[in-house]
Amino acid sequence: MSPRHWAATAARLLLSALLAGGLGVSGYLAWHHDNKLYGDATAKLANCPHTETVDCDVVNTSPWSELMGVPIAAYAVPTYLLVLVLTWADRSRSTALAYAFSIGVLATLLSGFLFYISKTQIGFLCLWCMRLYAVNVSIPILASVAARRSPLALLGRTLADLRSWPRGLRWALGFFVVALGVTVAAQKGYRSWLEKTTAREIERIESEGGPTVPAIPQDPSGRTPAPGPADESGVPAPVPAPTQKGGTADGGDPPISRALAPRPRRGELAPLPGLLRPVTLFASAPAAEAPSGAAPPAGAPPGPAPPARQEAPAAEPPAPPAVPPPAAPYHLAGPLRRVSGGRSGMKSEPFDLQSRLGKGKPLALIFWAPGYRQSESALMEWTPFFRGSASAFEVYAVSGRRRDQKDEEIWENFSMMDQPVDLPLLVDDDFKVSNALNVADVPNVALFDARGALVIAKIKHRRQMLVVQPANATAEEIVKKLSAGGDVPTIQRMFPYYPATELYGKCAPSFTLKKFNSNQSFTFAGRSSSGLPTMLIFWSSTCAHCQVEIPHLVAWLKEHPGKIEVVSVTHIKAERPNEPSHRKVTEAYLRSQGISWVVLEDPDRAVEELYGTVSTPTLYFIDPDGTVQDAWFYAHEHGFDQAMAKELARVVPTGATCRGSEPRSGPRMDFSVLGPDGRRVGLDSLVDRPTLVHFWATWCVPCARELPSLLRFRDGVEKEAGGRLILVSVENENARPQIQGFQKRVGSDLRSYHAPAGGIAEKVDLSYRVPRTYLIGPGGAVLDSWQGEQKWDDAAFRERVRSRLKNSGA
Repeated sequence: MSPRHWAATAARLLLSALLAGGLGVSGYLAWHHDNKLYGDATAKLANCPHTETVDCDVVNTSPWSELMGVPIAAYAVPTYLLVLVLTWADRSRSTALAYAFSIGVLATLLSGFLFYISKTQIGFLCLWCMRLYAVNVSIPILASVAARRSPLALLGRTLADLRSWPRGLRWALGFFVVALGVTVAAQKGYRSWLEKTTAREIERIESEGGPTVPAIPQDPSGRTPAPGPADESGVPAPVPAPTQKGGTADGGDPPISRALAPRPRRGELAPLPGLLRPVTLFASAPAAEAPSGAAPPAGAPPGPAPPARQEAPAAEPPAPPAVPPPAAPYHLAGPLRRVSGGRSGMKSEPFDLQSRLGKGKPLALIFWAPGYRQSESALMEWTPFFRGSASAFEVYAVSGRRRDQKDEEIWENFSMMDQPVDLPLLVDDDFKVSNALNVADVPNVALFDARGALVIAKIKHRRQMLVVQPANATAEEIVKKLSAGGDVPTIQRMFPYYPATELYGKCAPSFTLKKFNSNQSFTFAGRSSSGLPTMLIFWSSTCAHCQVEIPHLVAWLKEHPGKIEVVSVTHIKAERPNEPSHRKVTEAYLRSQGISWVVLEDPDRAVEELYGTVSTPTLYFIDPDGTVQDAWFYAHEHGFDQAMAKELARVVPTGATCRGSEPRSGPRMDFSVLGPDGRRVGLDSLVDRPTLVHFWATWCVPCARELPSLLRFRDGVEKEAGGRLILVSVENENARPQIQGFQKRVGSDLRSYHAPAGGIAEKVDLSYRVPRTYLIGPGGAVLDSWQGEQKWDDAAFRERVRSRLKNSGA
C-alpha cells in the first residue's frame, strides 16, 4: 500500500473520530440549551470557566443560539452524520468526499460567522462551541487528504454536480433531510417532555405551598456528621460563619440565590424549573486579608479574616415531612466553652452541653455571629420570646469562633445587645458543632426535645413555616408545643424565610449609590419621580439565575415601554490576581444583553442589607406612592409576561402615605468619655448622625501607622458624606499628657476623647484589640465595624465606608 493510500485512510479514520466527537458535543449543547431554557435552569456546561470573555451558558442560551425554534447545535447532528457516511461511501471514487469537502467549507464559513456574533453581539465566547468550530474546520482539510485531490478540484466537482443533480447528490440530500427530520422530531419531543415535566413539578410545588429547603443536617442523630469540604491537604475544612469585615474584604455573589415568606405573599409564586434552583440565604462577605491590630503593649494578635460566603443547599424534592425522633439524645460534634467578661478581663470555662440534653427539658440553641446584623437581630428577638412564651426551654446563645478571633470580640458584641445576665454565651471553637448541625449560615435556631432528640436545626424566623403533619405550622407554634411538653417528630423540611418580606406594605428605603463604572451619584428616593411604578433589582452578572431572569426583563421592556421604571443594584467583587475581572464580566454582560436601565454599584452591600436582600435575583415592586407591594426571589422559566401583568395590576397609585419600617434591633454602644477639655460626656451626645467611632492608643504601633490616612479621610467624610469621625483612646484618665505628646509628634489635632467608662466599658476591656472602628447611628446603634488597621487612603475602601455612612439606614 502506497504512502498516499495510508495517508488517505488515516485521514478518513481521524475525520471519523472527530465527527463522532462532534456528534457528542452537539448533542450536549442541544441538551443544555433546552434544559436551561425549558427545564432545569441550574443546568450548566462543564469545563467552561466563566471569565470576562468566556461564558458558555450565556452564548448557548442567547437569541442567536436558536434557528426556527431548534438549537443551532442540533443542526450539526444530521450534518456530521452525512459527512461521516460520505467519508466512507464509494471509496473508489472521490465524488462523495467532494461533497464532504464542500459541506466542510460551508460549515467553516458558518463557524466564522458564529464566532463573530459571539464576540460582537453576545459579548462572550463558548469553549464548547469552539470545539465544534474546530471539527468544522477539520472537515475540508481531512476530506481533501482522504480524496487525494486538490481543494479546487473537489469544489469544482461539487459545483458541476449541482448543475446536473446526479443520483449520488440526490441520495446525499435525501439522507440529510431524513436525518434532519429525525433530529428535529427528537429535539421537539424532548423539549415537549421537559415542558410537561416542569409544568407538573411547578403544579406539585405550588399545591404544597411552595418550595422547601432542608431543616436538619443529613444525620439528625449527630453521631456521623458529614465532613466539610476538603482543602488541598485532604483535611475537611470547617465551614466558617459570617462575621465582621476587615481590611479589603469584599463580598461574593449571593445567589442564590432565592419565594414563600413566613406569611402569605402578596404576589404569585414565580414559576420554578423542574428541579428547584439553589438559593443563597443569609450570606456574608468572603475571606479577605486579616486586618492588623494591636493589643496592650504585650503584643498585637492578628484581627479576624472574614469568611467565605455561605450558600444554602439547593431545594430538593419533598421528603417525608417528619420522622420519629431518635431514641438517644443528639450527639454534639465537639466541646463548647462558656465565656463571660468584665473590665478586668475575660473568663472562659468548658461547658458540658451534652450532659444537658435528654434531662427532661427542651433545649434551644440560638446560633449567631458577631457583626452580622441579621443574626444579632434574631438573637435579640428570640430571647424575650423564649422567656415569655416558652419558658420551659433551656436557652443558649452560640457563636462560632475562628482561630484568629478573640473571645473579647464575641463577648463585646453580645454585651452590646443587652441580653439577660443569666443567658449563657457559648463559643463553638472551629465551628465543630455548627458544621455538624449545618447551621453556620446564621441566624439559626436549633431545637431539642425533652429526650434530647434534634427536632429542627435551621429556623430563621419565628413566623417561618415548617412542614409538619397534619398541617404546616409556624416555628413559634412548634416552640410553644415543645415548651408545653408536646411530642414533635423530627422536622425535615421547611419553607425559606426572606427578611425582605418585612418590607411589604412599608416605604421603600431611599439610598444613594454611584452608577456602574462612573463617579456620578444616583439617589433613589424610594419612588419614581415620573409617577410610574418601580422595579428595584438586586442582581449579579455571574449569578446563573439572574442570567435566566434578565433576558426576560429586557425583552418585556422592549415590548412594553413606559410601563415601569427599572433601577438595579449590583455588587462588584474586588479584583484578585489570576481571577477574571468581575467588573469586565459585568461590562460585557450589560453590553451583550442591551441593558439600558440604571445600574448602580453597592460597594459594601449596604443597600442590600438595608432592603434585607439575601439572594440574587431579588426584584422589588414599588408602587408610585413608594410602598413595597411585592418581591420576587426566583427567576422565571415560563410565564414572565403573565407574572408582570399581575404585578402591574397591583402596583397602582393609591394616594396613601407609605408606612416607615421599624428600626431593626441590634447592638448598641453606650459609654462616656473624657473630652479634650477634660469634661466627661456621653457617647449619645456626640452621635447625632452616622458616626465612625475609632478606638486607638498612643502605645499602639498599627494605630500610629494608620492615623495619618484616617485623619485625611476624616476631613473628607465630614464634608462630603455628612458623617463624623470620633477618636477614642482606650487609655485611662491619666493619659491626657501622652495624647497631647502624641499629637505633637504626628503634627495633627486629633480631637481625641479618652478614658471610656460605664456601659460597654464596664463589660469588656476595650483595649483588647486596637485599632478598630465602629459605625454608630443615633441612639448608639452599631451599624457596622472594621477590625484592625484599615487602608483609609485606598479608593475602593473609602468608597465602601462612604456608602455605609450614606446608606446605613440610621
